[in-house]
Amino acid sequence: MFFIWHHNILLNFKYKEFYLFLTHIKKYHFQQRAICFPDGELRLMLHTAADEVSLAFTEDEWEDMKEVLTEAAYLAKIYDILRGKE
Repeated sequence: MFFIWHHNILLNFKYKEFYLFLTHIKKYHFQQRAICFPDGELRLMLHTAADEVSLAFTEDEWEDMKEVLTEAAYLAKIYDILRGKE
């Protein structure tokens, strides 16, 4: 399992779902998907499986989130190598 805690977001994924999610979000380009919120700030909306819940990221938050997830993937690969799974 992957547990990703970043600011006010806590995500948990099984191994396969984590990599699918990471592959999916790396295709998102902030400038192409951002919308202006009422406070005048551009944010990227990430919809969740629950129609009532979406996540909104400023550009800095989005870049931080992608970095955190990428680092988690690197660590998982290191753990796999240490366990002899790679």
